[in-house]
Amino acid sequence: MNLIDLIQFFSHQDRQSFSLQGNFGTIHLTLESHDDTSTYQINCNYKSLTRHGWHYKTRQAGGFRLSTACCLAACVMFGEEQVTQGMIQKINKELET
Repeated sequence: MNLIDLIQFFSHQDRQSFSLQGNFGTIHLTLESHDDTSTYQINCNYKSLTRHGWHYKTRQAGGFRLSTACCLAACVMFGEEQVTQGMIQKINKELET
């Protein structure tokens, strides 16, 4: 999966819960419905490269827009160090409504 595939995958989710597994971990997104907007609860377990080597991080939080969730999923799919400002801008441009 490349960045375009990831963006297309996210754009076709149609307000539902889903999971992804990548080379650097897993991410599960649960829909949090609101009146006219939708956000996601995220449970994420991923490898992070620190100055001490690879470490697993676990994160759980709510209130993420679809574009922000896609940026986090890019970290899971491609690795934190591969996610650039340009990638984030492309995701935001394609997924913001």
